[in-house]
Amino acid sequence: MNYISIIIATVLVNNMVLTQIFGIKSALESSKDFESSITVGLSITFVTVISSLIAKVFYDYVLLKFNLEYLKILSFVVIIVLVIEIFYSLVAVTSKKEYEDLKSYLPSVTANSMILGVSLIVVSNNYNILNTVIYSFGVSLGFTLIALLLNAINEKYKYANLPRYFLGKPITLLALGLMALAFYGFKGLI
Repeated sequence: MNYISIIIATVLVNNMVLTQIFGIKSALESSKDFESSITVGLSITFVTVISSLIAKVFYDYVLLKFNLEYLKILSFVVIIVLVIEIFYSLVAVTSKKEYEDLKSYLPSVTANSMILGVSLIVVSNNYNILNTVIYSFGVSLGFTLIALLLNAINEKYKYANLPRYFLGKPITLLALGLMALAFYGFKGLI
């Protein structure tokens, strides 16, 4: 499978937020405005790519070598938390303003199940290093796309004449379901 088709598959066809419901809480939280969607999307992209790469190397050269595969989930969670802490520490050192903006999204990024899901899928499918980076980048790009689309939908629904019972999360979840059906139409691309 070439690299463009991996990205198309992870962004459009097998979008983790829509097909496996990984990271849906973070996507809903970050869709409040355009800037937060971009900020959380970029943060999750960085953390997902780096942590899945480290998790892949750790799994191949430590866990498999010493027959410790049963520690896979625990070690991946530790790796993800360490990468998130290092990322936020680097941002705090380089730019105080960006750190203050990102600090409110720290729980959303830390509790994102998509990051752990990507690491588990990468090792279970036995991807090589380059495929790991491309796959995790594509999944993160798909997450960012869904967050931006949810933001646009929420902006549209602010001014729509809807029954009050549908305002907020109910209409957003209905829109997510319709988006999942629409993205299902991309199955023929790969």
